[in-house]
Amino acid sequence: MVYNLSNPCNSSIWSNPSADSFNAIGVIDSYRYLFYYSGPVHNVIVGPLHPNTIYYYRMGDSTKVYTFKTPPSQFPIKFAFVKWESFGGLIEPLTSQRPWMVTTGDHDVEKIFILHRRSFTAYNTRYLMLFNECGSNSNQYYSFEVAGIHVIMLGSYTDFDSKSNQYKWLQGDLEKLNRVKTPWVVVMFHTPWYNSNTRHRGEYESIEMKASMEDLLYQARVDLVISAHIHAYERFVSILI
Repeated sequence: MVYNLSNPCNSSIWSNPSADSFNAIGVIDSYRYLFYYSGPVHNVIVGPLHPNTIYYYRMGDSTKVYTFKTPPSQFPIKFAFVKWESFGGLIEPLTSQRPWMVTTGDHDVEKIFILHRRSFTAYNTRYLMLFNECGSNSNQYYSFEVAGIHVIMLGSYTDFDSKSNQYKWLQGDLEKLNRVKTPWVVVMFHTPWYNSNTRHRGEYESIEMKASMEDLLYQARVDLVISAHIHAYERFVSILI
């Protein structure tokens, strides 16, 4: 996996309108997909940041200021799970103000024989996750912690058998769980291992990924698994509030 790191960008961030800002150096990338050109995409890492704090930021030479609020350091915490069909301006009011931690779906594969040989072009450019920080070697699977929750994002469209890098990484990540620090463990991936929808039942990614990885999640006593793909809400255990 290769990322273009040759175009640095300078972004500013501050915690209140009167506070001094600090700069973070990131990169500007772009990609082409057939006849589509993405335009510049900014990727920058900032932190450490204070919990439950509103931050203001602007990117590069832009004068437009955005805001976002960091999650609290402890419960309660709100999670939202969102699926969208287009990028850019449609979701900017949400993406500019909330942390977005994502993983791949079937529409992100994008590989077309001869015409476009590289998979996940848009995903790897637009959504550069912090996979290196958790020992992963792929942008498609990684983990992070927030307010007492250890969240694991898995890739349904990359190798997941017991000899794969993803399997070995997941095994190691689960072995390092600290239930005192993060009493809740949530796992997310795209293709559901269980569903009653006839259209997507029996797909390779669902059957084989389940056969390979389900026991790891059971042994680690994962609390909640969330998947997508079906375009319909379905749950298999009652939710107690």
